[in-house]
Amino acid sequence: MIMVGPRSGLGHLPEPAGGGMPNGEQAPASHLGPDDPRPFEHSALVYRTPEEYVARVVGFVREGLAKGAPTLVVASGERREALCAELGPAQSAVRFADADTWFHSPGRTLAAYHRFVARHRREVVHLCGEPVWRGRSPLEVREWHRYESVLNHAFSGLRVRLMCAYESRTLGPEIVSTARRTHPLLTGRGRSAHYLTPREFSRELDREPPVEPTGPTATFPVHDDLGGLRDRVERQAALMGLPGRRVPDLVLAVNEIAANVVEHGAGRGAATLWIDEDRLVCDVLDEAGRLTDPLTGYSPADVLSVRGYGLWITRQVCDLVEIRPVTDGSLIRLHVKLS
Repeated sequence: MIMVGPRSGLGHLPEPAGGGMPNGEQAPASHLGPDDPRPFEHSALVYRTPEEYVARVVGFVREGLAKGAPTLVVASGERREALCAELGPAQSAVRFADADTWFHSPGRTLAAYHRFVARHRREVVHLCGEPVWRGRSPLEVREWHRYESVLNHAFSGLRVRLMCAYESRTLGPEIVSTARRTHPLLTGRGRSAHYLTPREFSRELDREPPVEPTGPTATFPVHDDLGGLRDRVERQAALMGLPGRRVPDLVLAVNEIAANVVEHGAGRGAATLWIDEDRLVCDVLDEAGRLTDPLTGYSPADVLSVRGYGLWITRQVCDLVEIRPVTDGSLIRLHVKLS
């Protein structure tokens, strides 16, 4: 039996991609004061050649280093080597992270960025990353686009400059055009005329209803017996082939969402487990239908609220989390990869 403390379960949080996650490290990043130079800046660097990428990123990094800005660059091995060659000795002042590891899941990636910012909360921070799009399913592409949009909400008002790179020659035109809707700024071009606010963008993404479960399902009632629900989810997840190391992640996530249903929702609902290709999915239904904001749990500030805190944890232990209004309530869909 997996033990989960009331409303916490922090001991089960995995070490995220891109760096450690000390328990309780939820220090809020600094917000702008009257003397700070600029608010959060989020730009898309759309480039055609590796040489253009290196020139733009090196310029961005050198600008930050000249001002003493803590700087993090998330890049693949080949890109990193080219950047280091151009930066020379200055590379020692830059923290690098591997893109394939860093961009593991939207919730963990956002939290990892937040931890870097929180450690330097008295300074303007420079961040540069190139999201990984190859090998993503349509659902994953959709949720990574949502992540890019959500960054504008999660880091609003913070002293951060974040530049996200997109190679137009290798990425599909839809990915590049969507970047212009999720980034307020385009590097070297000014403001994006196609930018949508995070809520506008999420409404656009969620026009279609969530897909119905396919194949066999197992449904358990959600009520005030959370311990019984955890035991049933633990057994069923193992029967459905979820690796043992991931079972505690799912149990923790279901516990957090079910606790929200009991404490702040209808007090009752259902948890349905099913397999969708390479993922185990758990749909938690809140019959009250009060949780409908797809951005909940994405903002570091949510750790200060009861509902947002549970979803902040859930987004980090699951590979994807969807929040959707449905005809009979609110649906919180948890995805955990089987491999």
